[in-house]
Amino acid sequence: MIASVRPAERRNVAKCGVIVVCAPGDAGAHATFSPMAVAGQDYRWNGEIGPLGEALGSVRPGATYSVTHGGISRAFTVAGRGDYEAALRDCGALSSDSSLGDHPELVAVVQAHWHASGSNGCRFAMYLSEHRERFGWETWVMRDRGTVQAAASAIAALTNSRIDEVEVDVLSFVLPHVTSSSVLGEIVQCLGTRDGWRVAEGGDATDKDIDLLGLTVGIELGFWSEVLGFGQGEPLAHTRRAPFTELAIRTKPPRGARSSKRAFMADVPLDADSATMGRWKKETKQSRSQRLGDVHDARGKAKWTTVVQRSTGG
Repeated sequence: MIASVRPAERRNVAKCGVIVVCAPGDAGAHATFSPMAVAGQDYRWNGEIGPLGEALGSVRPGATYSVTHGGISRAFTVAGRGDYEAALRDCGALSSDSSLGDHPELVAVVQAHWHASGSNGCRFAMYLSEHRERFGWETWVMRDRGTVQAAASAIAALTNSRIDEVEVDVLSFVLPHVTSSSVLGEIVQCLGTRDGWRVAEGGDATDKDIDLLGLTVGIELGFWSEVLGFGQGEPLAHTRRAPFTELAIRTKPPRGARSSKRAFMADVPLDADSATMGRWKKETKQSRSQRLGDVHDARGKAKWTTVVQRSTGG
């Protein structure tokens, strides 16, 4: 079952950072809070971050990490799930007896804000996440189905039904009930056994105790799209440690020919001029290298979806 919000059907406005909903044309109507999600259903969201901008703008990042790149050490402070919960409680968008993960409509916006904040190291992703409706980034917040197999089946089914839609350029699945990289790895491996999906494994020279998993899904014209994974904690790359677990797919092939038949998020056509694109490319390269450092460089590459600890007998 699906709960959805379509921009053409609802107009979201902000009131003290709380999502409020008015019917189209009700500009003078009194706006009240609406959760916009139905318990026990998958939740579709392809709106902008704007409705919660005021609250999320007050987030106080509380997580720090240090990396070394080229002999220079740097420290970064990023916002985690707890920091977002605190900001939403302060604004009244989340009650004191409620968990952020239980509110799909808030989960979607928080994850989008995290991408837009630059914590993933990509300037292009920041812009995409700031303007999701314009660039066709469709997010699904998935309900807990109880098993890895059931979660993978649901993701595969939704991918099959949405990946060819003209208005969908990026398709992502957020799983608030998945709180470890090991479970994300199991879902990735399970998806890799299904028709139209495949998974590759690799190693990391900086850590012999981890395996890198690269999930791809077949799209138009014989291309295989690399699936980006995000989640929580070790051993994920610093740029992949997000408030919630997520798998993100570029759903369309590149405009030009590519012998490798690889498709990835960088193929999304943007509306920035060439000078801006060039500047963003330099900023992304610098941010990525500084945030990943020497140790996390390999596991942070786009071709790797996630990272898992190697089994004892491996």
